[in-house]
Amino acid sequence: MIVNPSVEDRLQSCLLGLAIGDALGMPFEGLPSWVVGPVLDEVQGFHESSHRGLSAGQWTDDTQMTLCLTRSLVRRGLLDPEDVGREYLGWFQSGDVRGIGGTTKSAMARLEAGAGWHESGTTGEYAAGNGAAMRAAPLGLFYHQDLDALRAACALDAEITHKNPEAVAGSRAVAFLIARLIAGGVPGKQLMQEAIQFVAGSRVGGNLERSLELLGRGANPPQASEALGVGAYVVETVAWSFFCFFHAPDDFPRAVMAAVRGGGDTDTAAAITGALSGTRVGLAGIPAAWKAGVEGQVAIAALGRELYAVTSGRRG
Repeated sequence: MIVNPSVEDRLQSCLLGLAIGDALGMPFEGLPSWVVGPVLDEVQGFHESSHRGLSAGQWTDDTQMTLCLTRSLVRRGLLDPEDVGREYLGWFQSGDVRGIGGTTKSAMARLEAGAGWHESGTTGEYAAGNGAAMRAAPLGLFYHQDLDALRAACALDAEITHKNPEAVAGSRAVAFLIARLIAGGVPGKQLMQEAIQFVAGSRVGGNLERSLELLGRGANPPQASEALGVGAYVVETVAWSFFCFFHAPDDFPRAVMAAVRGGGDTDTAAAITGALSGTRVGLAGIPAAWKAGVEGQVAIAALGRELYAVTSGRRG
């Protein structure tokens, strides 16, 4: 049973949910589901990753870039791509880069060499990764009352790293659903159809239609993961993450762990699912042990409150 969380609560729980999902999926990135499942059958929670040098509860670049974008939104009071680019570059140069896709790495190298944000993004079919979608949640939070501005902001943010229409569509789909959940949208067929319409004409939208069809006929997560794909291709990631959320919209652990158990790009799928589910269920709906055990939980919640203060000021 969901008690309707406040907007301020949802902004915090979205960011915390994303970080928790990222940390839960972190040790299993790139592994097949048949390897992940038995490990989680023993301990369903945070695991360390010796090969990545990360402890249980730590997160990856998904959360790092999301927090960069959120800090810029708080500081500037709007999506300022030049400022966001500086945030991303500062992260890239920090020495604490916990995984980075080739497309994003190439874009950061161009920024480092002096290119402007509008010149740094990678073009072509290989730029259709999920690097923009994985960090799009703050745009849904910030622009939840202005979907036209949300649409434009997603394109500008994606352009910094991923100059590909599918990467933009993936970012828009995630941000749109976050925005609609904040507005009280009820997870179900109509809400999924709204998200599909928001990115109509894209391959992202096409795979979301397949996700909706699978939900309609009661497919389970293993069936959906096989049909939709669980790789880093944004068309796969967004549809799979949406399935995990809509499959269990009021059950944060069930939704997020489904994304982890699916294997593949587990940290990103679970991060997006966690952001969606966190927005829906609020802080009270996230297990206390996970909120306490995730890295940087106090700072992340505080950043969510700061973002709320800025959005409240914009409304006023």
